[in-house]
Amino acid sequence: TLILYPLYTVWPIGASWYYSLLDWNGFERSGSFVGGANYRELLRDPLFWNAFRNTAIFMLLAVPLRAGLALVLAVVLNNPRLPFSSLFRTALFLPVVTTGAIVGVVMRFVLDPTGGPVNLALLNLGLTERPINFLGQADTALGSAVGVWVWKWLGVTLVYWLAALQTIPTELYEAARVD
Repeated sequence: TLILYPLYTVWPIGASWYYSLLDWNGFERSGSFVGGANYRELLRDPLFWNAFRNTAIFMLLAVPLRAGLALVLAVVLNNPRLPFSSLFRTALFLPVVTTGAIVGVVMRFVLDPTGGPVNLALLNLGLTERPINFLGQADTALGSAVGVWVWKWLGVTLVYWLAALQTIPTELYEAARVD
């Protein structure tokens, strides 16, 4: 730890800060020191502010959605009388241990506008007249990314909520029923 942590964590962070103060393309041997000029240029860049806005929207949508949905599912799955609760827990945790590449391939298939199951279901139910390109349109891409991210990482938060709910003594539930 004393060797690997500084080598793979501290050094890259420090080097990133140093390189951010240079006018350097990454291919030449060295760059010239420009100080905070890169940061001033960044703050004037409209693409940066667009990315910042999208990141803020993503965070404001995804984090509460993930936490709230996981809490609701944890309360349901914490019921000892629910049949197949361990199967549901496993199914909800499975995306967490799936690699990002596999999730990307699966979601590209699921959200495909020409024959994906989501579009086919929307068309068959009469909820839309033509297929929606969820990942290729500016007005649907951010919401689709939020949905995929929540689905992928919901299992971690669910496990935390389940662990917390299972630490509550049964006497408290019995007292609540009596009250």
